[in-house]
Amino acid sequence: MTILTFDHLIKEELYKTVKKEFLKGDEKYRALRFDEANIEIDLNLDTINTFKEKVISIHKIKSKSIDHHTKEEIEIEDEIYNTEIEEITLGFTTDFLIPHISEFPGLYKNSFLKELKSRNLYSNSGVENFSKTRLKQLNEIRIAIENSNHLVQVVKDAALKSLDEIYEYISNDFYQKHINIPTKIPFNLNRNQVVGLFYLLYENEYISSEISPNDLFRLIEETCLYYDTKMNTHKAIIESNKLRRSLFGPNPEKSSQTTIDELQRIFEDKDFFSL
Repeated sequence: MTILTFDHLIKEELYKTVKKEFLKGDEKYRALRFDEANIEIDLNLDTINTFKEKVISIHKIKSKSIDHHTKEEIEIEDEIYNTEIEEITLGFTTDFLIPHISEFPGLYKNSFLKELKSRNLYSNSGVENFSKTRLKQLNEIRIAIENSNHLVQVVKDAALKSLDEIYEYISNDFYQKHINIPTKIPFNLNRNQVVGLFYLLYENEYISSEISPNDLFRLIEETCLYYDTKMNTHKAIIESNKLRRSLFGPNPEKSSQTTIDELQRIFEDKDFFSL
């Protein structure tokens, strides 16, 4: 049988072809296998009955022979296998499809590496663009699997698990190592909102007190950007500790209520937590 790919899952006709080939393995079709035109397959079935040779014992037999090179007598040990034939039931989903799906990550990784080499993609930009294309394709496959009507949920779950492993492999091992990742998080919040958000998280103990307020707001300056609506761009946050004290200190110079109200509206928005 052809090596299975994601196409065999998301394309219903290919999926039916794979299932049909599996169901033809039922022993009841043995006499018809050379005349497949007469085999009528019920695709609603999921199992087949077949026979498997099972080893029940192994006997070791020792004998002597002459080594043709040294002309010396040597001892040879042979094994004789006693077997029996047993009838077994195999499930298309559990015994065939899911085990094959679990092999997808290894096959895809090998294919990905071979294609990189065959295309001579060694530069950062080459690897980045190739990886980005593959990640986009994986996202499209994910949507197709999630929206498919012919796949049962357990098959979808197995396919999505394999997809996640492949996605992480490409993203972590290739894509992210060859792109210029921003060093700061660009918040679409104004400067007061960013400072206010971290202040509230700290005061309500959602950020551990193992870090001091001064160190926390130093980290904010090193890792965060705020959005300047007037200039329509993200900007660095400076003097965040000074702003924190002016809004939330013992003797605030500015009213913090506006900032608190703005943050509250953001997190109370009914769509904020919708997935």
